[in-house]
Amino acid sequence: NGMGGEVEFVQADCIKFLTDGSLLSRNPLSNLRAALPSGAPRGYDVVICDPPKFAPTARDLPRAARKYKTLNGLAMRALRPGGLLVTCTCSAAMTQSGSFLQTIQEAAEAEGRGLTLLSTTGAARDHALHPAVMESRYLTCLMFVVD
Repeated sequence: NGMGGEVEFVQADCIKFLTDGSLLSRNPLSNLRAALPSGAPRGYDVVICDPPKFAPTARDLPRAARKYKTLNGLAMRALRPGGLLVTCTCSAAMTQSGSFLQTIQEAAEAEGRGLTLLSTTGAARDHALHPAVMESRYLTCLMFVVD
């Protein structure tokens, strides 16, 4: 398709990938905590964050919010201005609390980045939502342009 060398897909533990240069040593943006302080040039066009469930219960929300904020802050550091951030949660407690968007906004503020929300989606049609089972509403996916 003519995209060889133009597109690279990486499947990795996001936080380790974004902080540990040994996971992708050929990447000039490795070890982003040190190499890309806030305000430094960035390079990725798109970063997709789809972590495991960080908040199994509502009691776990404060810890989960810190993890989502860290992960998404690092992802924003990696993005060039105008890049796309796609970030997800599969934690019913986070989705149902309505705090996922606020957490991502806080990450952007901490990184000095602006956000434009392009879309908010949930479960696809093959994930039935039962009106009597709130736990079936557990997926949230947000897509942003990051300035």
